[in-house]
Amino acid sequence: NAQVTPKALDAFRQGRINLFECEGCGFQGRVPVQLMYHDMNLKLAVLLVPYETLEDRSVLQMFNLDGSLALSEMELDLTKKTGAEYLAQPHIVLSMGEMLAYVHLRESLWIYHSGRAGQP
Repeated sequence: NAQVTPKALDAFRQGRINLFECEGCGFQGRVPVQLMYHDMNLKLAVLLVPYETLEDRSVLQMFNLDGSLALSEMELDLTKKTGAEYLAQPHIVLSMGEMLAYVHLRESLWIYHSGRAGQP
């Protein structure tokens, strides 16, 4: 969550989230696990589903045929009640690079458009 954990946000922007580094040899590699980026101000949710996990049945069962999240009625109702419907429809990305680029795009759009507020 961009607002709640600023240290994690800094690590995300530097590409250090889901990154393993061996202290012995210095090897670095991405840990192929899911990650949700959440920005309450932008009402933005981005879900990283690493490409290499797409054959995993436990990953596939999280989604409906159309690629939307397979949420229960209770989960959908909760997002509606809290005004966070966007959490039920995150933008799906398949790599950390894609996630970083998409978040940067959305932040840039927000800055651009909020700077134009009130202008014709």
